Amino acid sequence: MKDNTDAGGDTKGDETTGSSQRSVYEAICSKIDDAVFLIDVEHSDDDYTFTYEYSNSSYQQRTGLSEGALRRQTPRELLGDKQGSTVTGNCRRCVEQRETIEYEERVDLSDGTSHWQTKLTPITDTGQVTQIVGIARDITKEKEQQQRLRQVYRRFETVMETMSAAIFLKDTDGQYLLMNQACRDLFNVADQDIIGLTDDAILPSDVAENARTDDRRVIENGEIIEIEETIPTAEGTTVRLTRKSPVYNDEGEIEGVCGVSTDITERKRNEQELQHLKDQFELAVEGGNIGIWDWDMSTDEVEFNEQWAEMLGYSRDELAFSFDTWERLVHPDDLASVTDALETHIDGDTDIYDHEIRMQTKEGDWKWIQTIGRVVDRDDEGEATRTAGVHIDISDRKQAEQELERTSEFLRETQEVARIGGWEFNLRSGMMRWSDELYHIHGLPLDADLTPEEGIEFYHPDDRETIREAFDRLTTEGEPYDLELRIVTVDNDVRWIRTRGEPSYDGDEIVAVQGTFQDITERKEREQELKRQNSRLNEFASVVSHDLRNPLNVAQIRATALQQQNSNELQEHLRPLVTALERIESIIEDTLTLARQGNTVGEMSTISVVDLIGKCWAGVETAEATFELDDEFTIVGDRDRLQHVFENLFRNAVEHGGEDVTVRIGRCGENCLYVEDDGPGIPPGDRDTVLEPGHTSATGETGFGLTIVKRIAEAHGWGITITDGRDGGARFEFDTSERLDE
Repeated sequence: MKDNTDAGGDTKGDETTGSSQRSVYEAICSKIDDAVFLIDVEHSDDDYTFTYEYSNSSYQQRTGLSEGALRRQTPRELLGDKQGSTVTGNCRRCVEQRETIEYEERVDLSDGTSHWQTKLTPITDTGQVTQIVGIARDITKEKEQQQRLRQVYRRFETVMETMSAAIFLKDTDGQYLLMNQACRDLFNVADQDIIGLTDDAILPSDVAENARTDDRRVIENGEIIEIEETIPTAEGTTVRLTRKSPVYNDEGEIEGVCGVSTDITERKRNEQELQHLKDQFELAVEGGNIGIWDWDMSTDEVEFNEQWAEMLGYSRDELAFSFDTWERLVHPDDLASVTDALETHIDGDTDIYDHEIRMQTKEGDWKWIQTIGRVVDRDDEGEATRTAGVHIDISDRKQAEQELERTSEFLRETQEVARIGGWEFNLRSGMMRWSDELYHIHGLPLDADLTPEEGIEFYHPDDRETIREAFDRLTTEGEPYDLELRIVTVDNDVRWIRTRGEPSYDGDEIVAVQGTFQDITERKEREQELKRQNSRLNEFASVVSHDLRNPLNVAQIRATALQQQNSNELQEHLRPLVTALERIESIIEDTLTLARQGNTVGEMSTISVVDLIGKCWAGVETAEATFELDDEFTIVGDRDRLQHVFENLFRNAVEHGGEDVTVRIGRCGENCLYVEDDGPGIPPGDRDTVLEPGHTSATGETGFGLTIVKRIAEAHGWGITITDGRDGGARFEFDTSERLDE
């Protein structure tokens, strides 16, 4: 019994000690914030059975399970098959490894899902794991924070990759650690090629050296810098604004450089263009005499520049900067209308204020001014507080408009006299419009309403198909025409007309055709008469050429034969005879020239004066004379006829100015050329008669040379004037503005 008692007493003591220790452990566990639980391990064959034995209050609070509900429950019984199987697997791993294991697990409880960081520690007894102590820390908030951080990072990465600015990160050795997509595209590098890449590999040496210098400033001084740099890329050179900042580690040491580079090429180009426009505006204001005004409506003070005052003959110092000054200078008849226009704009009813007024100058005259402006500032209530604009002197324009009105009226009268009418056909609306004179030419009343086809029916039957085809090409292909045809008027009168047609476009579409219509019957009759005259002249020239040249040639041959004899007396009589025969030949030549070439021209072309003058000078006996060409230019005319003009002028200069005369050719205006020499000149009283046939002031001349010049010039439609040359000689000026080709 004693033994049993002793034994029993010893057992009791052990149980008391174990119970006391457990109470201590439970007391300690109850104070721990982490969830603590105890799992019993039972070994059976090759498997294990795990049952919950104990949990502290923190575990119970987190799981919502009381200790009674948990005790003697297996993980599957307590947590279900899926989650219980995971816990059982972790317990088995702890037993088999016989060491503490850690893992994160997701725990689905009645009040939601939590994330735990769990540590399982095995307890061994006589070399066998009998229990597992588990400590679980609720890391749900940390996991949620990590999730939020991952979301933020993904958003940051998305933003960074989609930004148009190039973003990069380098270490202190200048090696790239990161580039966003824009940066990779800029330097044409792939994502996998970034690590270890340096500026030397992607930039020219000078640009790379500048980049390293900038990086050293950031690393050594810890400063944030902003630079403009020109970067050559695969697509061309770009101007970039780059901001570089230091990157710090946890110890506060700089461990790299972060850069953000924005393409400002377009901005720089716009800035340059803006500066250029500003410079142009300032030049325009100064050169164009534009007055600028700025009206502070709260104080009624008006600022204006020097041109504003000078436009009216004042200096800025002579005028007070006020609205009253402007009102005082506006013409009384214009003040009401311009004030209404200004108030209408101030009320917001017009986009811009634009009015034409008369303003009084310092001398008391009235000058037309266009005043343009707009409201540039309004207060919170929308009331205008500041208006600015310009003054432009339009006096010349107004005078031109008045002159244009007079000219238009004169043109209308001239069209009636010249019998020129106009027409227009709108292809979209099908409307045909004729001018009054066009009705008069056809003999129609002004209220006649004709279609294009009805107008074509007025043409002569032999010309009708020609105008119909031309009008069709004009309306479908846009091909202009310029034709001389016949029409038959209402009174059956056949008239010659010149009709012209041109297309009018809206983009690529022909929307209308218009043209002119001129009665040229009288001109055609003159041309026919001229043809008859030319025919008679040709007959006359043939008579002169044949009937006079033949006996002249016989006389010259006989005189040449007689010159070979040695009789002095005979030679004395032969010299004047030969001279007379030569003069007769010159008269015949000039007469033929007048008859065949004087009043008509052949094919017109653009002629280089340098080429023409050179040939003419070479074809004349010029002795020691020289010529100077002051300008190189072209003229339009008949080359053969104009050669006679310049040859006769050169011959005339040498004959009257001497063998060493100087001849100059040049332009005296856009439509004027001159030929002058430094000889004795032509007296004013003789300048009209020298151009007439037979006039001569030199022995041996025919008197036809300058007449030929005049006739050929007139045949080209040129005017000719004789005046003094710059060195006192004769100067012939030709007005070429009225060319025949026009």
